[in-house]
Order: sequence, then C-alpha cells, then structure tokens
Amino acid sequence: MRTLSLLELPSEIISQILSLLSRRDLTVCVRVNKAWCSAFMDSLWHMVESGKVDVINALYRRHLKSVNQSPFLRNLHRIRVLDVQHPTFLRLMYEQDPSPLEPIPLTQLSVRFCVAKSILGPSTGPRHKIREFSDMDPILQILGRSTQLVSFSFWAIIFIPDLHLARLLATLSTSLEKLEMVTDPKYSPTKLASQQGAKALDIFLEVRKDSRFDNLTKMSIIGDSIEPTLLVALLEHSPKMDELNLDRYHTECGDAALARVISSVASQGWKTLGFRFMSDRIGPLTVAAILQSCATLENLRLTNCVAFDSKSIQKLLCSAPNLRRFDSISDNVRDEVEHYSLMAMDIVESTEDWVCLGLETFKCYISGVPRPDITSKNNGRPLTGIYNSGSRYSMLESTRIQRRVLAQLGRLTKLRYVTLGNDTIDLQRVDGANMYEERMEGSYYSWETYEMGSQYQCLTMSLQDGLDELRNLKSLRWLSLEKMSLRMGEAERAWMTDNWLEYGKGPRDTFWTSRGHHVDVGTDLFDKMLHRYPGMLNDIHTYDWW
Repeated sequence: MRTLSLLELPSEIISQILSLLSRRDLTVCVRVNKAWCSAFMDSLWHMVESGKVDVINALYRRHLKSVNQSPFLRNLHRIRVLDVQHPTFLRLMYEQDPSPLEPIPLTQLSVRFCVAKSILGPSTGPRHKIREFSDMDPILQILGRSTQLVSFSFWAIIFIPDLHLARLLATLSTSLEKLEMVTDPKYSPTKLASQQGAKALDIFLEVRKDSRFDNLTKMSIIGDSIEPTLLVALLEHSPKMDELNLDRYHTECGDAALARVISSVASQGWKTLGFRFMSDRIGPLTVAAILQSCATLENLRLTNCVAFDSKSIQKLLCSAPNLRRFDSISDNVRDEVEHYSLMAMDIVESTEDWVCLGLETFKCYISGVPRPDITSKNNGRPLTGIYNSGSRYSMLESTRIQRRVLAQLGRLTKLRYVTLGNDTIDLQRVDGANMYEERMEGSYYSWETYEMGSQYQCLTMSLQDGLDELRNLKSLRWLSLEKMSLRMGEAERAWMTDNWLEYGKGPRDTFWTSRGHHVDVGTDLFDKMLHRYPGMLNDIHTYDWW
C-alpha cells in the first residue's frame, strides 16, 4: 500500500490537523519546501496580533523604506483576524501598502488605542487632561476596505471626539454582525462630547443615508464611546439588532435618553439586555422600555438597579415566556440586599404564575420572608421590623409563605443554576468594605462576623419549610446560598443528593462573562486579594463574575 503524503490527505483532515498546530509549528512547516509553504501559509497568517509596542515600532522602522520586503504587507490578503494594539501598525498599512484600494478579506478586527506619552498632556498636570486623538485616517481606510468584516472591537483609553466616532461608525461594512466599543470614562470629557453630538449625528446620517446594517445583531458599549442620539441612529439602522450590553454607559445619559435607546428597536424586541454600573441612569422610563420586550427577552442582567424593584421583577417573570437567564443581584455587597430583592409577598399575593418555564439561570435575592426565629444579627445587633420581631408573623405563617415561594420556583424545571445569596469569593471585603461596615455597625462591629450582604429575611431552605417543592429541578447543577440565614442540616443535604442527580456536574454558565461582565479590580487590589486568599487565583480565572 502506497503511503500518502500529508498534502494528499482529504481537505477535512488537513484542516483538523492545522487547527491543532501552534503558530510556532506552522512557522516550521512553511520552511519545509515550496509545497508545504503554499499549503500552510494561509493558516500561518490567518490571525495576526500586534501585541508589543516596541516590536511594532521596530517593524515600522525596519520596513519604512523597503515596503516590498515587509512580510506583513505581502501577506495582507491572507489575514482574516487582526488584533491591533498600537496605532503604528495601522499607520504602516495606511502609508506603505502598495495596493491601498484593494479590498482586505478581514472578518474580525480589534483595535486598541491605549494612553501613551505622545497623547498625554503635560506630565505635571492631572492625568485626565489628554489631548484628543484625531488620527483616524488609517483605521477609516482599513474599515472601508474590509467589506467582509463580521466583528469589530474598538478600545480607546483616550478621548475620541464624537465627530470621529460618527465617521468610524458610518464607514463600517454592512456585513458586520458584532460591534464592541470601549472607552475609559475617566478619559472622556463629556461636556465637549455632548456639544459635538448633533454634528456627529448629521455626519453619520449623511454617510449612511438609506444604507443599513442588515446583519448587525450584537453590540457592547463600555464608557462614553457613543453619544445617546448617535447610538439611537445606529440602532435604527440595524433592523436585526437583538443584543445590547451597556457598562458604565455615558455619564450624561439620563433615564429618558436611555429609555429612547432601549425603545429604538421596539418593533422586533430585544433578546439580550445587560446593564452594569448603570443604577443612576436607569429609572421608571427605562424599566418600562425593558418590560416592553418581555415577549422576546431571553437574557437580562441588571446590577445595582434600584428602579427595577420587586414588582418589576415579578412582572417580568410573569410575562417573559422565552426568558433563559435573569440576574438582578448587586455587584456591591455593601448595598442593602432588600434594594434589589424580589419580595416574598409579591410572589404570594400575585394571581399570576411565572411563565418563564424555560429559565435556566436565576440569580436574584428573595427577601421579605418572615423569620421570627432570628432576632439578632450574627454580631449580636438586635433586628427590628415586622419580619423578625414576631409581632405580625408566626413561624407557621412563615412556613406557608416559604412553601408558596418555593412552589413557584419549583415550576421552573429547566433551572440549572440558582443563586439566592452572594458570591463565594468576597472581593468587597478586601476593597475596604470592612471599614464601611465598622461605620454602619458601630460597637457591634466584628471582623469575625462580617455582615455585609447577610440576609435575615430569607428562605430557610429546610424540608419543613418547603425544600421538597424543588424536587422537579432534575437539571439543577448549582445552588448558591452564601450569606443566607439557613436551617439546613444532614437531612436536607441527603435529600439534595437523592433528588438532584446533576448537582455539581458540568461547567458553570459563562454567558455574561463572555460578554465582558467580569470582576473589575485594579492591580493593587488584585495583589491584596491574592495575599489574603492565596488559593483563589484559579477561581478568579474560571468564576463567572455575573
């Protein structure tokens, strides 16, 4: 039997082999002979990352006078994924490409402009005084040539004027499916940006006219990158848009402006909405706009959002039949749990059942549960109010309410991940939360009995109080009850083992993490956390911080 050479194998097998080779392996392969060079060259140049600034600067200087010798420019037609982390790379393409008018077959482009000395103001002045970045011609030319672009990410930790952003957005290809815009809020002079908003909108509308982004479905915006009126125009030109993630979006965007953004795709409805650090911008108008998409909504995340109260949560669960993921838990355990809770009595007194029977992930505090068995906090501070004093509710009434709540939760038989308490890794304790608690708790403060995020009006999760109502959750893999005042023992643990056969199996849900919702800590804080919790580095990398 004749032995086949590598290149004689079926193309499917060759593709499988190529997917397993590292960039170093591919570099070796292209040097074997001309046939291998021809076969492996496309895979070698499929993705290009311009990581180190000094390397790119050296590349630029080396090829400035010998364009034809630049491997990058000679293989530009092979590149499909380009990750640019320094403007010099774009300048090289803009000034030295011998075929500046030919289309580029890029499908994914990521551009990251970080703060550099050349764009900072005087070294003696405040760090936020930055000269605006105005050299947009290189990136505009590349975008204009990338007619097959599917995904575009633009990271600018510098100030990009709205006029330039409007030109950038207007130049994007109609083939685009995913857009990500990131700016650092502390580097954004919002007053100047708002003054340019009207002109920016005119530029965008003049260039795009009737041309629409018929394939654009996903958009993520962090910081002040796109002014609200420009964002509305962009959404109105994207008839298939169904996913929007906003993180610390536009500091001057109020409730009415944000509501207009959410309502701009009311005709087809949203499937995914994610809001992070937006509590001061979300009000009753935005809440109403969100609830208008209940019929189509599949994934919703709101952190630190007081306006989306218990009645809004109850209305969502009773009118969103396609909902698969819901998260309303605060990112900050310093906040009072009740501000973001679904109140037990709103569930009990409702005449409607939850219709989100396909819900897979549920992350929400359930508070307002009568707990006359708890009269003081863990640190000894007495608890007051109708839920803990025993003056209004007896333990028998508490059991009745808990069973009604758990019966409603037990109807959601597709549930895999349920979080009713706080996250296992408590970052806020390292982040000065202990000092905040000391001010709040006064003489009752104790490091050993850390109170932030503790729940004393919560479900007991005992068999007596209705845990068995969750017997039909056969797909449940994770149940987080951190900082809750429970009454669980060996009987409850044995019951969980017998009834939840999938519990503890399979990976965690990383839906929101993959969309940029992750832990946001500085380097100093990160070092402090690792010093105090040396075993949690792996947890930080694998934990789903939503």
